[in-house]
Parts: sequence; structure tokens; C-alpha cells
Amino acid sequence: MNIQDARKEIDAIDSQLVALYEKRMQMAGIIGAEKIKLNLPIQDSAREQQLINARCALIQDPELRPGLERVLGELIKVSKRYQRTLLEGDGGYATDFVADMVELDALPQGRVGYSGIPGSYAHEAACELFPEVEAEGFNGFEEVFRNIGKGIDYGILPIENSSTGGIVEVYDLLRKYGAYIVGEHIVHVEHCLLGVKGSNVHDVRKVISHREGIMQSREYIAQYHWDTEALVNTAVAAKQVADAGDKTVAAIGSAKNAELYGLDVLASGINFNAKNYTRFIVVAARPEYIHGADKISIYLSLPHVSGSLASLLDVFSDAGLNLVKIESRPIYKKTWEYYFYIDIQADIKDAVTVRTLDLAAEHSEYMEILGAYKAAQRL
Repeated sequence: MNIQDARKEIDAIDSQLVALYEKRMQMAGIIGAEKIKLNLPIQDSAREQQLINARCALIQDPELRPGLERVLGELIKVSKRYQRTLLEGDGGYATDFVADMVELDALPQGRVGYSGIPGSYAHEAACELFPEVEAEGFNGFEEVFRNIGKGIDYGILPIENSSTGGIVEVYDLLRKYGAYIVGEHIVHVEHCLLGVKGSNVHDVRKVISHREGIMQSREYIAQYHWDTEALVNTAVAAKQVADAGDKTVAAIGSAKNAELYGLDVLASGINFNAKNYTRFIVVAARPEYIHGADKISIYLSLPHVSGSLASLLDVFSDAGLNLVKIESRPIYKKTWEYYFYIDIQADIKDAVTVRTLDLAAEHSEYMEILGAYKAAQRL
């Protein structure tokens, strides 16, 4: 089959999808009308998750499952919005999001996952946020995302460092997996040079760590002209040094790593910025609202025309909402066009905030609310 034949086949499939979508929405309308008669709520989280799991179990190629989960999730959102329009009249995207949030007094001490092994900064954040839970370590950020809503209830992931900025892989994975931010936590990061027992700085020829640890210690490393190698995690690097027993290889990590893995601290505070903090986010499969939430994260794309970003910023400025962060990431299929990740200092339950977000969605080609949560105290 050549490209033209494949495109014709896609056209035929899309035509079937349109007809099936229309039929599905008709059924959603019937269900919505019955809910009005019986005074039933639009939201049924348990059934929605059962539906997604059952449909995804039918897929033959497991690599396609994350995409199918996202498509089904969006289809359910559209169906609920249609039902809510029947019940309450028309409302915007943010209005729907607020209606769908699960309200809690505090984060439950559920199953928790993080990237790395004990001793990592992510493990420290997990233990501080969920002291009653034994957190599970995973090999990399994406493995954490893959297990949210399955093996774990919450994932703990670094999103930003005060010295080196946003951690772009996590931003991209938030979009890829459609997860929601439900909390955040800040950890003070003090990097140490860790070597095997009896070694010293002059023995070292190579340092290993997470790439962020290497970047945050780059000025110290440059003094010695050491080779560097990035690993998945600072604690993984410390364990690797301990297991190898090679005096010429040192790790960059916390003093806790030295204690856990039997290493010597060869130098302390080697990060170039003494006020070095990492902000971690708590990620869940559903939008949760903890009472006292005062921060909102969204991402959106804008029309590729002059003034589109300025017009969007005016929407927030006119409402008096403070934007505390804007991060851009490339749209893979649109060269030199970008998504914008925005953090807003506001309570999503406030009527002005909801109207502003609804208006922002109208200004955008695409917008999604990533979560509403309580901001961590700045250290």
C-alpha cells in the first residue's frame, strides 16, 4: 500500500468515526436526559475508569494504549459536557473542569511512586509528602507516568530547579499522558561529591550523576576538567560508585546518599547556587482539589499570528490574575510553533478565575487545565 492508498483508507475510517461519534453523542444525550429526570449527577468517576480500562483491554498493540486512553478520556469529557449543557445550560471548558474535580480535605496517603531509588531527592520529597507510605521507585520519569492510576495513585516528579530552570521531559510527559497536578513540594538541594572509602578529590577522573546534578555543579566540575556521565538519578549514581569501588569515579548527590551507600563525602555544597531548590509536583490520574488550593497550571497553544500571546496575557491582566511562570515547549508537528505552560496564582473555585480561564480557552487553539493545587511554601 502506498501513501495515497493509505490516505484514502484513513479518509474512509474518519468518515466512519464521524458517524459513530454522532451516534455516541445521541446516546449520551439520552443518558443525560434520564439523569435530569432521576436527579443523578453527571460525574461517575468509577464507571468512567472502568470504561477506559475495558476498552483499552481490547487493543492489540500495547504501545498504542496511552494514546487510546487519552482519546477515550477526551471523548468522555465531551460527552459529560454535552450532558451538563442539557442539565445546566452552556458553560466553558473551565466550568466543566471545576465540576469534574474530586474535592478532598488532604492528599490521601495512597500508593506513591517516584523516579530513582532511596536516597534520591525525589524519594525525599515522597517521604515528606507521604510519611505513612513506603514509596516505590521506578526507572525514569516515564515509568512513573505509565503506572499512575494503575500500580500507584500518585507520582512524585521534579518540574523545576531554581538554578537550571524547568525540567522539560516532565512537561512533555504531562501532555503525553494526560495526568493532573494535585500538589507540589519544594526540596532544598545541596550536592556533594561522593567517592569510595579512602578516596580523595585528586583521585577522581570522572563524575556521574543525574544531568541536573551535573549542570548544577558545573562550575565545580570545570575546575578539575573531569569527564561526566548522566544517569537516571543521583542515588543511582551513588550506588553505582559504591558497587564499582573505583576511586577514579565519583558521584554527585546528597550527603544522605553517602550514608546509605557507604561512601565518603569528598566535598560539600558543590552546586554553584547555594539557594538551590527543586520543585516537585504530585501527579494523579484524576483532577483533585484540596481545600486551600491557590495555584493553577494550564497548557495551551495559540494561533500563529501576531499579537496572539499579548491578547492572551491581557485576559489574565484584565482579571488581575498573577502569572507566576510561563514555559514554552515545541509542538512536534509544527516547526517553530510552541505550547505554553502557565502557572497562575489563583483559586479555581473563584468565579472570576473560572470566567477568565473560559475566556483564555476561547483565545487558544487548544487549552488544557493540568490541575488546581496548593502552592508549596517558598524556602
